[in-house]
Amino acid sequence: MAKRPRPLRARPTRSKTARAHDAEIDRSRSLTELEGDDWGSARPDDSGLVTRCLAARRVAIGALSLEQLRMLIGQRIGLRFLVAIAVEALERDPFACGDLYPGDLLSALSTLSRDQWAAMPAARERLRAVLDRAIEAVEGDDDVLRATIAGCARSFAASE
Repeated sequence: MAKRPRPLRARPTRSKTARAHDAEIDRSRSLTELEGDDWGSARPDDSGLVTRCLAARRVAIGALSLEQLRMLIGQRIGLRFLVAIAVEALERDPFACGDLYPGDLLSALSTLSRDQWAAMPAARERLRAVLDRAIEAVEGDDDVLRATIAGCARSFAASE
C-alpha cells in the first residue's frame, strides 16, 4: 500500500454537531486559559516531551495540530476540552495521525480509561462509530494498519 499523503491542513475544523455539543468551549483560548492553571515555562532540564506539552498548553485549542492533540491526549492533559476536537478530526479521517503512524490519534483516544470516558459519553459513542468505520475501511493488505486498528478496538473495548 502506498504511504498516505499528509494532509495540507493539520488543524481540525469544527462540525455542526460539535458546535452544538460544545458551544460553551471557546476554541480561541488555550488550555492554560480554559483551566485557569498556568503550569509555567519549560526549564532547561525538562525533557522534550515536557517542553512540547507546556508549549502546547499555551496554544488556542482550536489551533492545535493533530500531533499536539495526540501528544496531550496521550499524556491525559486537557481531556475535557481536547477529546471532542480529536473525535471531530477522526470523523473526517479515521486514520488521521500526528507524527508517529497512521491511526496514532485513534490509538491515543482508545486507551482512555472507563472513568475518563464516563465524563464524555457522547464523545465515546462518536468514537465507537469512528472505530467501526476504521475497521471496515482498513485495507486487507496493510498488516500494520490492520494491527493498529485491531489494537485500538481491543483497548477501547477494555474501557467499557
